[in-house]
Amino acid sequence: FITVPWQITGTTQYIGTEETFVFTLKPNIKKYEWSENNMYILSVGKSSWSLGGGSGIALFVKDDWEATSEFCETFQSPPLNGEASALFNIVRIEVYTFV
Repeated sequence: FITVPWQITGTTQYIGTEETFVFTLKPNIKKYEWSENNMYILSVGKSSWSLGGGSGIALFVKDDWEATSEFCETFQSPPLNGEASALFNIVRIEVYTFV
């Protein structure tokens, strides 16, 4: 969940607020809120984007929808796919906006 409009920041700059969070659906629904450890919320490049940072990225997605997930200091979240650094393909995504 991201509360700011997406804009290309480059891969070394971050945007976002403490309202941002990541979550898992399986094996259990769990929400991981901002941990106050850092402000590495959202980074958007021309060919990839990432949520979180520090020692690992909560979600890193390339322009071909190939992704990885690692333990992340920003959200104190485990790998969201259950397997650290394992590549996976995103086959479905839902995007909502509120006006």
